[in-house]
Amino acid sequence: MHHSEKRDFKRVPVESATTLTVGQQIFRCTCVDLSTTGAKLVLDDPSGLHTQLTGAVVIQSGGGPTAPLEAEVTLIRVQGIDGGKEEIAVHFDRLL
Repeated sequence: MHHSEKRDFKRVPVESATTLTVGQQIFRCTCVDLSTTGAKLVLDDPSGLHTQLTGAVVIQSGGGPTAPLEAEVTLIRVQGIDGGKEEIAVHFDRLL
């Protein structure tokens, strides 16, 4: 691992349909990268969510015999990005 890389686990770029559920709210979004401990999601519109909330994600595998990744998560970063979209980083608390 390069000395400037501060992460313990490499991120893998993906583009997978994802559902984020927080309380009774369900958000359709795209997972844009995965690591062993979490994921980065992009929503088309601001969600009103904030860090430290907990919920669940279902990240589609793209089909075939591979099941979707399902996990309980904690939101660790929520920020606006270009185009009025929102980026949410989640930590996998428990894989389901």
